[in-house]
Amino acid sequence: MRPLSPPGPDRDGLRLSGTPLAEARRILVTVPGALTRLDAFDPLTENLPSGTALAELAFPGLDGRPLQGRVRMRPAARLLAKRLNAAPARRIDLVGISAGAGICLELRGLLTCPDVTLAAIAAPAPFPDLLATTMGMSSDLWRIRRAHPGADWPVIWYELFQVLMFGRDTPRPKLTLDDRGRPTGPSVTPTARMLFSHGSGVAFWRPSARAMQADTPLRFFHGSHDTVSPSAGIARLAARMENADARWYRDRGHLPHIMNPQLFADIRRFWLYRGKTES
Repeated sequence: MRPLSPPGPDRDGLRLSGTPLAEARRILVTVPGALTRLDAFDPLTENLPSGTALAELAFPGLDGRPLQGRVRMRPAARLLAKRLNAAPARRIDLVGISAGAGICLELRGLLTCPDVTLAAIAAPAPFPDLLATTMGMSSDLWRIRRAHPGADWPVIWYELFQVLMFGRDTPRPKLTLDDRGRPTGPSVTPTARMLFSHGSGVAFWRPSARAMQADTPLRFFHGSHDTVSPSAGIARLAARMENADARWYRDRGHLPHIMNPQLFADIRRFWLYRGKTES
């Protein structure tokens, strides 16, 4: 069972709980994406079975990790691999969201454990797809500023977050404010420094050869209307990778796990069948 008050992350940004790594039979690794807290994985990390170690990589500025440096995909994967490969576990399940899924894709090719799966939620499409769509969001920012002239940054960000969550063409709720005039909704309001720290390393990312050649089961859990990581780019990536497929969420944007909570049940089924066809 997960402790009520998990410890803070260590100097590598890794928060460990459950069974110690040196004694674990199974390791669950969760890596969030930009502006995402570790509690996004609560549906998967609560009430873990005995013998399971939980390894959570916090992003800079969140979950007790200082906002220092920027997220770098391959170095982060190598750091995790060094820690995980020293453990005796015979099963490792990786779950990543957005940039965190990219880190897990790199990590997938570095692990020596014989039984590994990867559930990639809203994974980043390789360069140049992600960079192009991110730059394209400047037009969304311009439209939002026109719709809310003089609005403070939290309101502007909330509207931009809605585009991320729902996509550009899907109907979505109107902006709502609390009693203090602040937007309500499941979003971290970032600073420019945090945006750079979380996003600059993934915009130019391409999977390494080891990531592409790894043959452990991989499933992409992706929104069909993702405005950040286009579904066409993910479909091309899945077709090029070994033992990979995709589960699509219709009319969803870059955060399908928020709009489709059953996504976590889909991941549990993926674990159960270990990438094999469900019968």
